[in-house]
Order: sequence, then structure tokens, then C-alpha cells
Amino acid sequence: MARTARIPDWIRKLPLLCLAMVLLEGCATVPVELAPPEAILRQDNELGRRLAKRLESEVRMKSDLELAVYLRTVAERLVLGTRDLAYSPVGVFLVDDVERRWHWFSLPGARIYLPKSILPVIEYENELAAMIAVELGHVWRRHVALRLEGNTFGNHAYTGFIYDPDVEESGSTVLGR
Repeated sequence: MARTARIPDWIRKLPLLCLAMVLLEGCATVPVELAPPEAILRQDNELGRRLAKRLESEVRMKSDLELAVYLRTVAERLVLGTRDLAYSPVGVFLVDDVERRWHWFSLPGARIYLPKSILPVIEYENELAAMIAVELGHVWRRHVALRLEGNTFGNHAYTGFIYDPDVEESGSTVLGR
């Protein structure tokens, strides 16, 4: 007659013990009060307005009404597909980058900047939509706003050209080259 190995009780109870530890850990966390989404959206839009004003005073912007309407239409179709950004105004702007040193980027308040030099390279609308969607993802996740709040732009890899006067004492720069 073959003997079967008996599993110790503590090993059989291990999954239950792990589950209890996970549940207790969840109870030990401190709840964080978040601002209402509308307040965050208002705050981000105001921050974006200030930063855009500064940016647009320092770089040459391409103005082409027909192209601007088309870019905004592409962006609005993408925004309507997201619950959190569905009611945000969105703007897509072209930077006249004579030196071809610009990449695309975004600012809070759904402001997206594309280099004019990228347009001849784009073959299909979905390529343009992908670029805009990536930048909308940065807006949605609040990357610039959170970096300003946490001052992680600082003097690390970002030697920016836009300076936010509201964070003057922290020395934060906002956009890098």
C-alpha cells in the first residue's frame, strides 16, 4: 500500500493567509481626497492658457485657417471618444520650425503643437491621428501639470525655454528642447 504525503496545515492555509494580508493592507491605506474633475479641468485649462501665451510669443506659429480647421476636426473626433476629455476644448497648432528641431508636444488644456515640417512626411490621416492621440494621452494623464506640481522638470534633463512665473521660486521650467 502506497503512502501519500500529508500536506501540513500551514501550507494549506497559506492562500487564505495571503488573501487576509492583502485585505488588511487595503484597510491600512489613508484615503486621499481628490479635487472634483471639473476643478482640475478648469485649473489645467488656465495653466495651459498661461503656458501657451508664453510659448506662442517665443516661437513662430504657422497660420493656415483651412489646415487649422482640419487638424482641429481630427483632434475633436479623438476627444469625443474619451469620457474624460469629451467636453474639453482642443486645439492643434503648427510651429513654423525653420531649423527642424521641434517634436510634437502638448500643454494642459488640450493644446497640441506639431512641427510644420512633419506634414509632408505624413501620408495618411491615421498617422496624424496617432500623433495627436499620443499627445491627448499626455493631456489626459496630466503629465505637464503633474510635473509642474511636483517640480520634476527642475534642472534635470529639461533645459526649457518656457518659464512659468507662478512657480518662479521653485525654478521650474516647463518645456524642454
